[in-house]
Amino acid sequence: MEDHCENAIAECRTKYDIIGSLPSELVIRVVKYLNEIDIVQCQMVSKQWRSILLSDTILNSVLPRTLAALGIESAKIQSANVMSYIRWLGGLQLASPVKKVFLPLYKARDLSILCHSRRLFYVIRDRDPGCNEVVMLDLETGKRSTFSSEKYIKRIWVSGRYLFMIVEGRDDIAVWDVHTSQKLWETVLWSDPVHITVAKDKAIIVPQPDYRPYPHVYRPLQIWDLQSNESIVFDSFLNLHLCHVDAGKDILITFEISWQTGSAIVTQTTWTLTDAKKVHQKQFNLPLGDRPLDEENTTGRHPVYGWCCEYGQKTITLVHFQTNPDVMLHLTYDYAIDRLSARWIDYSGPIPLDSTYDLSTSLTPDINYRWFTPAMFVEVGDASTETSELYSYQFDYREATARDVLCVQPTRPRPLEDPDSLCEYPFNFFSGDREVVAVPSVDGVQLWFFNPDFVPDLPDAGPFVPMEESG
Repeated sequence: MEDHCENAIAECRTKYDIIGSLPSELVIRVVKYLNEIDIVQCQMVSKQWRSILLSDTILNSVLPRTLAALGIESAKIQSANVMSYIRWLGGLQLASPVKKVFLPLYKARDLSILCHSRRLFYVIRDRDPGCNEVVMLDLETGKRSTFSSEKYIKRIWVSGRYLFMIVEGRDDIAVWDVHTSQKLWETVLWSDPVHITVAKDKAIIVPQPDYRPYPHVYRPLQIWDLQSNESIVFDSFLNLHLCHVDAGKDILITFEISWQTGSAIVTQTTWTLTDAKKVHQKQFNLPLGDRPLDEENTTGRHPVYGWCCEYGQKTITLVHFQTNPDVMLHLTYDYAIDRLSARWIDYSGPIPLDSTYDLSTSLTPDINYRWFTPAMFVEVGDASTETSELYSYQFDYREATARDVLCVQPTRPRPLEDPDSLCEYPFNFFSGDREVVAVPSVDGVQLWFFNPDFVPDLPDAGPFVPMEESG
């Protein structure tokens, strides 16, 4: 009798399609519990499942969630294009781009790159005067533009149409208009920036937080008017790590967090953007769920903050605790409801003990990547699930120098101020956004394209060929 029941159940499972028999209203409810990866995989079960999951009703029910996860507030989308967004998000979650290419950059010995809004910026440095420049490669057209500096270029930032160069000397900062290739201004930095963003032709230069337990150093926030070349210096901050701008309402909102007491005490201040007047200030404890900060995380060296990333009315920043690299705090400020929230991301392993990682790069409101060397892993953190997955990095066959150097001397740090030491450290910080991620090495740049509707053919870039498959 028992065998007969088991056979009957097995027969029902093979002949009866539960999903296919449900009305569309119930299928929509089921699909809401699936992520984008599950939806793509479920389409492979059968033709009937594929037909159901590709219906306009199902796709349009998933679309708002997918766009929000990508950080896209609004889009005019036809039903035929909805699956592109689902595959786009699924590819980011799996570190599986639609297309990968390799771009050799032999001139850029000390390769520093930024990938921003379908443009790749890379720095060519030299201690000799007049031999420092930033090259911009337009990923849509393949056109290159060059921005030269007589001074040694230490770092670059890009926001909208503006390119910022921090140059050697008194730590001056120069700004260029990338649309016209014209240098606009050069001024003195009041503090070392962790982030620069532009709103209505005003550059908000956010200072580095003070990582040292003692003595504390307060650093000013600087607003630079790119039309008049005038600067306004705000009050000095100790642990400023998140700012949100509403240029239309002439508002700047700053967040300072104190971790001294073992909890997160936030001071939120609203300022006028044009004249730096304090409008409102409040202080509150930031809820940390069931993961309160313990003494180990708050004693000694302070947390390390990543730069802010804006997604419409939301601003994101990432907090790494140096005493516990296996977790990260993901902070989101939602301007629409005036709410700062925190979510933990647990990083998966196993990772070799001698591995080090760069600060994470936020690609969407939820997804961030961090890069491990010399173990050569990419870890994808997802704040929506508070989990992460680890993926192996593959060398392109043209990255032989990077591979060989990494094998010979894998853990020796590269002094950022010494370009001659590049061959002792073959990788630099990766950069990107939800569309394109750039991974630079001493041999060039791997470009990972995630948007299925943006896979350009670039001059001088060849298809990615894994080293192990090239022979």
